[in-house]
Amino acid sequence: MSRRSKPLEKLQREKPWACASVSSSDHFQPLFSSLMRSAAFKDMRKGARLLLMCCMTEAGGEASRDNVDPDSGVYDERLFYMNRQLYSDVYDLYNPSNGAGFRRDMEDLIDHGFVEPVVRGQGRGIKNLYRLSSKWRKWSKPEKG
Repeated sequence: MSRRSKPLEKLQREKPWACASVSSSDHFQPLFSSLMRSAAFKDMRKGARLLLMCCMTEAGGEASRDNVDPDSGVYDERLFYMNRQLYSDVYDLYNPSNGAGFRRDMEDLIDHGFVEPVVRGQGRGIKNLYRLSSKWRKWSKPEKG
Protein backbone atom coordinates (compact mmCIF):
# COMPACT_ATOMS: atom_id res chain seq x y z
CA MET A 1 0.00 0.00 0.00
CA SER A 2 1.41 3.39 -0.95
CA ARG A 3 1.62 6.41 1.30
CA ARG A 4 -0.62 8.36 -1.05
CA SER A 5 -3.69 6.26 -0.31
CA LYS A 6 -3.57 6.68 3.47
CA PRO A 7 -4.97 10.25 3.62
CA LEU A 8 -7.80 9.24 1.27
CA GLU A 9 -8.60 6.20 3.37
CA LYS A 10 -8.58 8.36 6.50
CA LEU A 11 -10.87 10.91 4.83
CA GLN A 12 -13.25 8.17 3.71
CA ARG A 13 -13.40 6.83 7.26
CA GLU A 14 -13.81 10.20 8.99
CA LYS A 15 -15.87 12.08 6.37
CA PRO A 16 -17.52 9.63 3.97
CA TRP A 17 -19.76 12.40 2.63
CA ALA A 18 -16.70 14.42 1.51
CA CYS A 19 -15.22 12.08 -1.07
CA ALA A 20 -16.07 9.53 -3.71
CA SER A 21 -15.25 5.86 -3.63
CA VAL A 22 -11.68 4.76 -4.34
CA SER A 23 -12.56 3.34 -7.76
CA SER A 24 -14.29 6.54 -8.90
CA SER A 25 -12.77 9.03 -11.33
CA ASP A 26 -14.61 11.79 -9.48
CA HIS A 27 -12.74 14.88 -8.36
CA PHE A 28 -13.28 17.28 -5.49
CA GLN A 29 -14.13 20.94 -6.06
CA PRO A 30 -13.41 23.14 -3.02
CA LEU A 31 -15.53 26.16 -2.14
CA PHE A 32 -13.45 28.48 -0.02
CA SER A 33 -15.02 30.46 2.79
CA SER A 34 -13.65 33.72 1.33
CA LEU A 35 -15.72 33.05 -1.79
CA MET A 36 -18.88 32.06 0.05
CA ARG A 37 -18.64 35.02 2.43
CA SER A 38 -17.90 37.58 -0.28
CA ALA A 39 -20.35 40.37 -1.06
CA ALA A 40 -20.47 39.26 -4.70
CA PHE A 41 -21.45 35.68 -3.83
CA LYS A 42 -24.07 36.74 -1.28
CA ASP A 43 -25.60 39.23 -3.73
CA MET A 44 -26.36 36.59 -6.38
CA ARG A 45 -29.47 34.47 -6.75
CA LYS A 46 -29.28 30.84 -5.63
CA GLY A 47 -29.48 29.64 -9.23
CA ALA A 48 -26.38 31.64 -10.14
CA ARG A 49 -24.55 30.26 -7.10
CA LEU A 50 -25.33 26.71 -8.16
CA LEU A 51 -24.33 27.49 -11.75
CA LEU A 52 -20.99 28.82 -10.45
CA MET A 53 -20.34 25.49 -8.73
CA CYS A 54 -21.10 23.67 -11.99
CA CYS A 55 -18.78 26.04 -13.89
CA MET A 56 -16.00 25.37 -11.41
CA THR A 57 -16.55 21.64 -11.81
CA GLU A 58 -16.40 21.93 -15.61
CA ALA A 59 -13.19 23.98 -15.43
CA GLY A 60 -11.57 21.25 -13.35
CA GLY A 61 -13.08 18.26 -15.14
CA GLU A 62 -12.02 15.85 -17.85
CA ALA A 63 -13.25 18.05 -20.70
CA SER A 64 -11.06 20.94 -19.51
CA ARG A 65 -7.95 19.07 -20.65
CA ASP A 66 -8.70 20.31 -24.18
CA ASN A 67 -9.16 23.95 -23.13
CA VAL A 68 -6.77 26.05 -25.12
CA ASP A 69 -7.05 29.83 -25.14
CA PRO A 70 -8.04 30.81 -28.70
CA ASP A 71 -5.93 33.99 -28.54
CA SER A 72 -2.68 32.58 -27.16
CA GLY A 73 -2.98 28.90 -28.12
CA VAL A 74 -1.93 27.97 -24.57
CA TYR A 75 -3.74 25.57 -22.22
CA ASP A 76 -5.66 27.40 -19.50
CA GLU A 77 -7.14 25.41 -16.61
CA ARG A 78 -9.68 28.15 -15.91
CA LEU A 79 -11.42 27.75 -19.30
CA PHE A 80 -14.65 25.79 -19.65
CA TYR A 81 -17.64 25.32 -21.92
CA MET A 82 -21.18 25.57 -20.67
CA ASN A 83 -23.87 24.63 -23.15
CA ARG A 84 -27.46 23.41 -23.16
CA GLN A 85 -26.47 19.75 -22.84
CA LEU A 86 -24.42 20.47 -19.72
CA TYR A 87 -26.82 22.80 -17.93
CA SER A 88 -29.96 20.82 -18.77
CA ASP A 89 -28.96 17.16 -19.20
CA VAL A 90 -25.84 16.75 -17.07
CA TYR A 91 -26.61 19.14 -14.20
CA ASP A 92 -30.41 19.37 -14.61
CA LEU A 93 -30.38 23.07 -13.67
CA TYR A 94 -32.62 24.59 -16.35
CA ASN A 95 -35.34 23.50 -18.74
CA PRO A 96 -33.72 22.57 -22.09
CA SER A 97 -36.48 24.28 -24.10
CA ASN A 98 -35.91 27.65 -22.43
CA GLY A 99 -32.39 28.97 -21.86
CA ALA A 100 -33.55 32.27 -20.33
CA GLY A 101 -32.75 31.16 -16.77
CA PHE A 102 -29.28 30.01 -17.78
CA ARG A 103 -28.55 33.27 -19.63
CA ARG A 104 -29.79 35.33 -16.67
CA ASP A 105 -27.65 33.43 -14.17
CA MET A 106 -24.57 33.41 -16.43
CA GLU A 107 -24.87 37.18 -16.87
CA ASP A 108 -25.11 37.40 -13.08
CA LEU A 109 -21.83 35.46 -12.77
CA ILE A 110 -20.20 37.74 -15.34
CA ASP A 111 -21.50 40.93 -13.68
CA HIS A 112 -20.28 39.78 -10.26
CA GLY A 113 -16.79 38.94 -11.58
CA PHE A 114 -16.81 35.15 -11.24
CA VAL A 115 -16.75 34.38 -14.96
CA GLU A 116 -15.43 36.14 -18.09
CA PRO A 117 -16.72 35.33 -21.57
CA VAL A 118 -13.89 34.36 -23.95
CA VAL A 119 -15.85 33.31 -27.05
CA ARG A 120 -19.56 33.96 -27.55
CA GLY A 121 -21.09 31.59 -30.08
CA GLN A 122 -24.39 33.50 -30.33
CA GLY A 123 -26.20 30.78 -32.29
CA ARG A 124 -23.50 30.43 -34.96
CA GLY A 125 -22.72 26.80 -34.11
CA ILE A 126 -19.74 27.82 -31.96
CA LYS A 127 -19.60 26.84 -28.29
CA ASN A 128 -19.57 29.59 -25.69
CA LEU A 129 -16.19 29.53 -23.96
CA TYR A 130 -15.79 31.05 -20.50
CA ARG A 131 -12.94 31.63 -18.05
CA LEU A 132 -13.14 31.60 -14.26
CA SER A 133 -12.14 34.98 -12.87
CA SER A 134 -11.12 36.42 -9.52
CA LYS A 135 -12.61 39.88 -10.19
CA TRP A 136 -15.30 39.00 -7.63
CA ARG A 137 -12.79 39.86 -4.89
CA LYS A 138 -12.97 43.55 -5.86
CA TRP A 139 -16.69 43.60 -6.65
CA SER A 140 -18.79 46.11 -4.74
CA LYS A 141 -22.53 46.44 -4.72
CA PRO A 142 -23.66 49.17 -7.13
CA GLU A 143 -25.30 52.13 -5.49
CA LYS A 144 -29.02 52.51 -6.06
CA GLY A 145 -29.91 55.54 -8.03
